[in-house]
Amino acid sequence: QVAALVASRPLGPSSHRTQPTMLRRDVGARFADFMQRTRQRPSRCASTALSSSAGSAEHIGDAARLLTVRINVLAARGDVRGARALFPEAAEALGETSQTLLWNTVLKAHAKAGDSAGARDWFEGMVENGIRLNSKTHGKLVESAANAGQFSEAERWIAEVAFPPSMGAASSTSGGSSSSRSPDWVGPRPEAKLHNMAATACARAGELERAVAWAQRLLDIGLLQPAIFGALLDACARQGDAAGCARWLRRMVDFRLEPGVVAYGSLLNAGAKAGAWEEVLTWLQKVAGEADAAVAQIMDGVSFTTIADACAKRGDIAGAAHWVNKLRETSGGLNVIACNTVLDACARKGDTRQALEWLGRMHSEGITPNVFTYTTLISCCARRKDIEGAVGFMQEMERAEIRPNEVSYGAVIDAFAKNGDTDKAAEWLDKMVGADMSPGEIAYTSLISSCAKRNDAVGAATWFQRMLEAGVAPSVEPCNAAISACAAACDQAGAAVWFDRMQDDSLVPDVVSYNAIINSHAKAEDPSGAEKWLDRMEQAAVSPNVITFNTVIGAYARIGDPDSLASVLDRMSQAGFEPNFVTWTSMISACANSCPQRPAAAERIIKQMLQQGERPTRSTLKALAHAVGWRRRNELVKELGLKNVSEGDGG
Repeated sequence: QVAALVASRPLGPSSHRTQPTMLRRDVGARFADFMQRTRQRPSRCASTALSSSAGSAEHIGDAARLLTVRINVLAARGDVRGARALFPEAAEALGETSQTLLWNTVLKAHAKAGDSAGARDWFEGMVENGIRLNSKTHGKLVESAANAGQFSEAERWIAEVAFPPSMGAASSTSGGSSSSRSPDWVGPRPEAKLHNMAATACARAGELERAVAWAQRLLDIGLLQPAIFGALLDACARQGDAAGCARWLRRMVDFRLEPGVVAYGSLLNAGAKAGAWEEVLTWLQKVAGEADAAVAQIMDGVSFTTIADACAKRGDIAGAAHWVNKLRETSGGLNVIACNTVLDACARKGDTRQALEWLGRMHSEGITPNVFTYTTLISCCARRKDIEGAVGFMQEMERAEIRPNEVSYGAVIDAFAKNGDTDKAAEWLDKMVGADMSPGEIAYTSLISSCAKRNDAVGAATWFQRMLEAGVAPSVEPCNAAISACAAACDQAGAAVWFDRMQDDSLVPDVVSYNAIINSHAKAEDPSGAEKWLDRMEQAAVSPNVITFNTVIGAYARIGDPDSLASVLDRMSQAGFEPNFVTWTSMISACANSCPQRPAAAERIIKQMLQQGERPTRSTLKALAHAVGWRRRNELVKELGLKNVSEGDGG
């Protein structure tokens, strides 16, 4: 009766059969194991039912049948080690005619695990032992490569399936005789399932164009499979290509295939990754009346969290809270993941007040905070340089018997580092080591950065060396922090040494690296040196940003060279950047610091600034006062309607 039960058709809607089927196989395997351990001989009816639960209908011996069931269940889980451990006993119990079934079942384990290399080795064993190959053999080889995201390997196996060696196609690179590896058909026979696997492999590898090519090949030969669209939608979603998702959804409709929950979910996920979920949601709501309940279903579940997460990533606390509340309305309650999503938005904005409100809401609704909850709260405090709050949440986490992780300790270290308190940051690094955790690059980079805040280039070098001694490989970020420490100490030579060291370690300097070394020259009042590094930056095909240009412009402003500043301003404009308040302030400062001063030019610049829609800051008006004098500055403030900005300034 148990055997018949597990072999029966799974209940529930077709879109939810995967889990019951796996459960059915698992129960079947346990039942088979129980009968083997208790040495009970299954009846013919029970044996047939067990074979059905495992997906096999071949009539083999009872002991061998039970072993086959167990291996098949292990294979479905991707448990290669377990399947191969039972293989020798099953191979001995099975007859010659069932060897292909058994070998293919172990090959299935490699396929489910995405073990392409292991699948190839197992296939070589089949060839060496003269095991008959069939379409399932090659199908599992394609699937193993697809699940591993190895699109080239999947394409090679498909070529062998569609054009066996007997047809004159290129043979497999695995060696062996042609006759032993040919499948049990002759001539070209494209398989829809294999084409879908190839598209999936390309999609997982991020090769969207190749995935589209395989899908088109499938469509051209008239073998339509809804799964092929799923692979393409998933590929677009991975790349945040919402337009591509919408395009393939329309193709599905063109082929009279109704998009389901997964398809709409892929589109929404793509929109969320691309930051365009609002447009996608508008489109979904338009088709909601035409696409039965699919849209309603997707909007009832994971999509609320997906949109909330997209809002959180851009620091939109209100948006994240809105969609989490929508989730609460539809599901009847909140969960820790949803609440953590809103906390993440608070952390990105450094809004501890709202973060604490959501923590209180979690407690009031009986939701237990986890390590991610507290780590996010600590990060929120770190962003605001709130050392007391960061340490307090760490202590609260320990009182709740939640073990902090590396990120938790790293956030506390970062809080002290942002305040330039290297000693306290070092103490927490030692605590992290005492908790049997290995500090990583992020923790050491925080300590090196804290030295930069103290103009301590020697300390930065010391912590960099400790990082290397701890076995942490150097990367761009800690090197950039070390260059910044030299820049803060006006150590141009030291900054150049660190820059050269990056290249010696085969690290590619980025825009932050160049900005840091340009800043070292700017602080040393060496604008020509700063501009030379700007030239090197462009020669290295690293695109400057607004900070780059403003740093060089600021260097010329300090020495009072408006003419050279103007040439850099032209380069900035040619690069497609508009001046911001920092740029305008530097231009006015250059007029103030030049000899002789240029008050008329400073007045002209402040008026141009306002015409461009840029509001001056107190620093801007202070520079203006130095250029034109405090009396004239006050007259201009009144004349230009800048009274509110100037309040609080001295004269």
